[in-house]
This record gives sequence, C-alpha cells and structure tokens, in this order.
Amino acid sequence: MGSTSEVPFSQRIPLEDVRRLPIFESREEKILLASQMEVLLDKFYVHLPLKENMLGVRPVQQARLLQANVDLYPDDYSFMAALLQLLHRVA
Repeated sequence: MGSTSEVPFSQRIPLEDVRRLPIFESREEKILLASQMEVLLDKFYVHLPLKENMLGVRPVQQARLLQANVDLYPDDYSFMAALLQLLHRVA
C-alpha cells in the first residue's frame, strides 16, 4: 500500500521552480551568515592554524571578504556555493 504522506505526481513541484525559491530574506541575512562563519572559524576551529600553514588558505579572511562582497553574488545559490566552497577548503 502507498504511504498517505506521498504527494501525487500531478502536485509535485519541478526542481527548477524549487531552485528559484529564495534562501535568504535579505542581504543582511547573508552578511549575518558570513559573519557567523567568520566567528566560528576564528574562535572555534581548532585546526585553523594547521590548515592555514598546510594549505595556504586564510578562511577567516575569506569569510570577511564574503561579507564585504555579498553584492557580487547574483543570487542566493551562488552565495551559498561560495560559502560551501569556503567550508570545503578547510574540511
């Protein structure tokens, strides 16, 4: 038997429409997220000095640049991609 929580195919939302939905309500929300990432990396990431020395990346500086250049990202998804790329570099 089918699950009662299953959405009929005719009522499903196409993926393209989902991708157009906003992630953030405002520019300030993006800046806040990048600011929180900066604090997280700077104050709580214990491997930060190791990553900076081994990989030659400065994630805290990159988080600051993300805040300063938030308007360079044309949509929420490009901003999130930049944020995730920053996290991937230090992982």
